[in-house]
Amino acid sequence: MKIDLVKVKLEPVNWSEEVELEKGDVSPDIVEISTVSWKGKVYYAYPFFVVEFDYSYSQVIRCARCLEDISTKEKGFARYLISWEVPYTEEENVRLKEKDLGVIVVTDRFFDLTSLLSDEIEMRVPVKVLCSESCKGICAKCGVNLNFESCDCEEEIDHRWIKLLNVVGGKDGST
Repeated sequence: MKIDLVKVKLEPVNWSEEVELEKGDVSPDIVEISTVSWKGKVYYAYPFFVVEFDYSYSQVIRCARCLEDISTKEKGFARYLISWEVPYTEEENVRLKEKDLGVIVVTDRFFDLTSLLSDEIEMRVPVKVLCSESCKGICAKCGVNLNFESCDCEEEIDHRWIKLLNVVGGKDGST
């Protein structure tokens, strides 16, 4: 959804809509994402434009250990400050001030709010998703999901660590 900052300066803009986002546009960790419902407003509060919105959606993501799909429902609120400024020339030495942190600087009068929504959703995806804290993962050799069945694969010991195993007590119960 694109907004015209000139019009927003004169009158606030409210919206409520459903958006289809491509899972690849949001995060590679999302297997599937539902239609995103979002509503919000954009208004001018000198010297910034303020964007506030609520959103909700469902997603399917994969467990980092066993690769099983996990369905979650998400919702959130976001608030952004936007500064509309004339573009700097390359010759100018631009230095950020503390007041500039947390502000999105745009140089065009039209701004796509959907990019903010995509960013919010991407930030909500956990770094490491687990189906449960006790997830056992999959066998590195045969690929069996160890949460549901066991395998007969022998654990390989890296020969570079044999002496360390002997110090702390290896499988054979030695010192």
